[in-house]
Amino acid sequence: MIVRVVGALLATLLACAAPAAAEERITRFVSDIEVMPDASLEVTETIDVVAENVRINRGIYRDFPTRYRGRRGNQVRVDFTLLGAQRDGYPELATTEPIANGVRIKIGNPDKTLDQGEHRFILRYRTTRQIGRFDGYDELYWNVTGSGWAFPINNAEARIRLPQAVKLGQRAFYTGPQGTTARNAEVSDEKPGEIAFRTTAPLGPYEGLTVAIAWPKGVVAEADSASRAKYWIADYGPLIVGALGLAGLLLFYYIAWQRAGRNPRAGPVVPLFTPPDGLTPAAMRYVWKWAPTTAPSPPLWSTSAFAAMSAWSRRKAASSRATKSASSGWCPRPSCPRPSKRCCARLRQAENRFSWSRRTTPNSRLPRRR
Repeated sequence: MIVRVVGALLATLLACAAPAAAEERITRFVSDIEVMPDASLEVTETIDVVAENVRINRGIYRDFPTRYRGRRGNQVRVDFTLLGAQRDGYPELATTEPIANGVRIKIGNPDKTLDQGEHRFILRYRTTRQIGRFDGYDELYWNVTGSGWAFPINNAEARIRLPQAVKLGQRAFYTGPQGTTARNAEVSDEKPGEIAFRTTAPLGPYEGLTVAIAWPKGVVAEADSASRAKYWIADYGPLIVGALGLAGLLLFYYIAWQRAGRNPRAGPVVPLFTPPDGLTPAAMRYVWKWAPTTAPSPPLWSTSAFAAMSAWSRRKAASSRATKSASSGWCPRPSCPRPSKRCCARLRQAENRFSWSRRTTPNSRLPRRR
């Protein structure tokens, strides 16, 4: 009995320990944010992960948004520059690719699979236009970890350092999915010009840490007129280009409509006194009538058929004359000798048997043969 109980307990412990050992997660996420005098940010992120070759096979990726909605609802575009990456203390390949609202940083060698276990990734980048300008103070509102991780995060920290050792103003922190107001974090350290935050509870998948800190004006430089013009073009340039392109297209259509009109005047009509080359009488009737009726009447059908047969007979007669002339040496022309004259008369008589007119085909509108 005791052996059975011990065996059941061991099996339960192994079943509970197996998924825990195979779970991929971020054990520690530390973000060091350096606020530069020109109001840009240089960020170093240290990410400790446990890889089991389930989702983390060749490395990790980090999504960084570069398009936001401003306080007035306007579109704001920020700059992002990748400075480098490391894995386990060595330089690592890192590339970027565009996504819906920003860039994705891929860290890892696509031709090499990571060993299972713990790894440390370090990511360095630079970004601008992250400082909020308000009356009497400046503010940094920063999403430390992002909310796009599919893994839980055991511990997250953020350390912010200003270019001057000044007294910091109001501060705030939030944890959880995007838009949440949970506050499972605390200020772990603070001194003039520096402050640190850390979470007090693990973060689940697609949850993150966001912090905000204010300081007096004058610590970081304001954007000059050239920078403001550059930012304005970055925010509204695509919209302006699209509007100008649409306006130019409408202007082109308006000018074309003014010149040609909705119904352009027809050009001169040149009458043709001979039928087109290569068309049989039946084909000419098709062009004249535009298309045969769905149920053609016998007179119309007989007209087309008789025209086609007459044309075929003429071609046959002409071919026979050419063959006979070539074999006998006679030439059926008006200047031929008398024997040839009699042959030509007979050929014309045979040809006239296939000629047709309005009297033989009263419903035909084709010209009579003369």
